[in-house]
Amino acid sequence: MKRTSTLFILILCLLGFHTRCAFFLDDDGFNPLQRQTENNLPVFYIHPVPASSEYCPGTLYYRGREYEVETKIHGATTKYFPMKSYTIKFNEDQLFSDPEFNLYNKSKIILITSFNDNSFIRNRLALDIWQMMDSSHIKIKTYNAVVYLSGKYRGLYTVCEKIDGNLINEHGLYRDGNLYKGVNHDADFFLKENPHLGFKKEEGCPEHGDAGAYADLDELVTFISSTDPDDFNASINTILNQREYEDWWMFITLMTATDSCDKNAFHYHNPENGVWRYIPWDFNASFGQNYLTKRVNWTFLPDFHNQNNIFKRFFEDDEIRTLLQDRFADLLSDGNALAIDRILSKIDEYLPEIREAAIKSEKTWREKYRNYPSWKNRNDFNTFEEEIQYIKEWLTEHHSLLIDEYDR
Repeated sequence: MKRTSTLFILILCLLGFHTRCAFFLDDDGFNPLQRQTENNLPVFYIHPVPASSEYCPGTLYYRGREYEVETKIHGATTKYFPMKSYTIKFNEDQLFSDPEFNLYNKSKIILITSFNDNSFIRNRLALDIWQMMDSSHIKIKTYNAVVYLSGKYRGLYTVCEKIDGNLINEHGLYRDGNLYKGVNHDADFFLKENPHLGFKKEEGCPEHGDAGAYADLDELVTFISSTDPDDFNASINTILNQREYEDWWMFITLMTATDSCDKNAFHYHNPENGVWRYIPWDFNASFGQNYLTKRVNWTFLPDFHNQNNIFKRFFEDDEIRTLLQDRFADLLSDGNALAIDRILSKIDEYLPEIREAAIKSEKTWREKYRNYPSWKNRNDFNTFEEEIQYIKEWLTEHHSLLIDEYDR
């Protein structure tokens, strides 16, 4: 009798497990504990489908492990896409790791949609270039993976670690410092009645909404906007990491990243004893397309001075401008960090890894992508392979234009 009862309980447990796993079975009926990769990429199985911009409980299967998580829709614009971005939040006793991609003990990761980038590489390439420029930059790790939601295939995504205090701490900086994000184009460092208009405080104390939460950012914007030229030149590098903010201008100029010159940027500051640091974010508008996927000619060369007062102040100072332009020309030259062959080689590294998954994802979303209201009137759509070639050709021509402009 005892043996029969034990067997009965075991059967009930197995039935419960398989009932729960039924939500995760992919379109071909594979169990997520058994099928951990697709097209040689790791697979995220999530249930239920995140349906809100607020965190809701869910379950994730990844690499044969079950995680109890919280999930939400990520992004201001992408939340309207048929293929959305998602943030996954992990419990403290069950943090996310994937040693293959050098990710360890992450409390949050972001799954970035490829719906508005049929090259599937723009965000990943941009963040890799940022690291190529200078190894001392705050690096954001990325890789590609396939996503299933409640058993339904959703396509090829870019996996990205969340910019937060944990990431900051990994780079030897104070975990509980102030972290701000430019959330719209008012985050341009031009002085307004509200100096921090356009920014949102993500971390640090006082918290967003509390008195004095933006005191150090207000002070920075006031300094950038109000300091006379001599004092600006003499003290700017004691207030922010000048080289890093110069690199920000070079970085977006190389890519013509028109939507990341003020907004879509993070700024970190330890108010006790630190200089301001820049951290890049969101580059779907880059490498020859704008945020609505419209083509941007390689000849387009904005200076971004009217979009960002830090850049304007740099270029108004003869000494800073000359050194900045000379360093940019040097970085672009053969054998150096931003040489064209290095960037094109980086693209070629991605292709064997993502090609099969990209073609499947493209097939899944092709009609909805091409008929999306924000860009359905375009008549120059590319396939995945054609978009990769477009980016290579765009980069080659634009890179040559930059060398002509700044190699004096």
